[in-house]
Amino acid sequence: MTTTFRDDHTRNPVVSAEQIARCYGDWALKKQQDGNLKVGCMLKRFSREVFYLEWSSPNHLQGDARTIQSSGIDPSLNREWEKALNSPIGEDAVCFWSGKKRVHISTQQQKCREKLRERSRQQEPPCEDSRRWRDYLNRRDSTLFESVQSRLPQAYKRVRRDSDFKGQKREEAFRHLRAIEEQPVPIYGFSKKTVRLKALNPSLQTIDGDLRHILTRDWIELDLSSAQLAIAGVDWGIPKVVEFLSEGKSIWKELASFLDLPIVVKPALKKGLYAAVYGALVENIPRFILSKANYENTTVTEEKAKQFTEHPLVEELLVARERKLKQIQEKGGEENCYGRMIDYSGIDKKKPERSILAQLNQAREMWLLEPVLSLAENQDEGEQAWEVTLLQHDGFSIRVHNGQEKQVVRTFKSAVADLAKDRGYPTRLEVESMCQE
Repeated sequence: MTTTFRDDHTRNPVVSAEQIARCYGDWALKKQQDGNLKVGCMLKRFSREVFYLEWSSPNHLQGDARTIQSSGIDPSLNREWEKALNSPIGEDAVCFWSGKKRVHISTQQQKCREKLRERSRQQEPPCEDSRRWRDYLNRRDSTLFESVQSRLPQAYKRVRRDSDFKGQKREEAFRHLRAIEEQPVPIYGFSKKTVRLKALNPSLQTIDGDLRHILTRDWIELDLSSAQLAIAGVDWGIPKVVEFLSEGKSIWKELASFLDLPIVVKPALKKGLYAAVYGALVENIPRFILSKANYENTTVTEEKAKQFTEHPLVEELLVARERKLKQIQEKGGEENCYGRMIDYSGIDKKKPERSILAQLNQAREMWLLEPVLSLAENQDEGEQAWEVTLLQHDGFSIRVHNGQEKQVVRTFKSAVADLAKDRGYPTRLEVESMCQE
């Protein structure tokens, strides 16, 4: 109920089949992994035996996850929980499960990390690069994240005082900060049905970007510019998109100008563009934009959200997307850039070709960052002048130990640019935030 993983539209807690199975031990988890667990039955059992729950059914057509809508938990308990989230963990804290005074938090964190690493080791990697990234990141020493914990008071202060953090966004920020205080080190596993890595614990990977920049002031964050649009432009054959990005233009400034909106609405525009690339139904794209704008406390009218799909480049994108979806339908799937055939098996959706489309793009995204992974692995064998500290799908963060930040950034940019240019992808590495210490 206190999870940081929330539905994009309702902001209700997202409940996965794995979470439900984990409540009932290894036997249920094994059934879930084998596809033999009826989640609805398990939820009914939980509601009957533990406490009352009401939940939504997953909407496979729209890609909506199962969420908890209400529970039998006393509202006063929820209020006290939210109040406790507003401040760091005190010395008099007790263990939730035993009621006993907590042992030294670093000891608990270490035990938690080992459990998560063991859980990750049991997962089957979807491709070799996924395994390499997982193994590299899960080897990082916890001392890399000590500075993150030291800046938690600054982040708490920002949430309390900044008017940008209100309502649901404020509550989720406090939940994330508390989770990072409990365990600052992300431990990575594999996303279901995709090559992507995801942290198995709420972490810096999913926290609000402004708070992440506070917590990681001594790191450098880089990401691929307009990566998903660039991938679609090349892999779907959209010359106008490739030409636009090859000229170094910003799609976010272009869309904001077209809609006569300030650039501050970029997160909402990004949500809309990603929805278009990942196969969302055209009529649902405005809903994604409005939901994200509401969450970010920015203003986008319904009329503007609907005009989003009228931009010439977005129109070209959607036409090419339908052509690509038809190809996938006709072939019953498609091979990703790692040579793995992605077909309809195991995809529990009414329009599985849309899921396959997203998986193909996400695989290419990871492939474009392979030079970074190779450089990082080579560093592990030498003096470790720098380390990758965080992976965020189309970007990553690094900690430089030898004071050569600008040189390291140039090395990354050059390596990724060489691969992207060789294969014709109009994207490049950009510095999202530079070390401030």
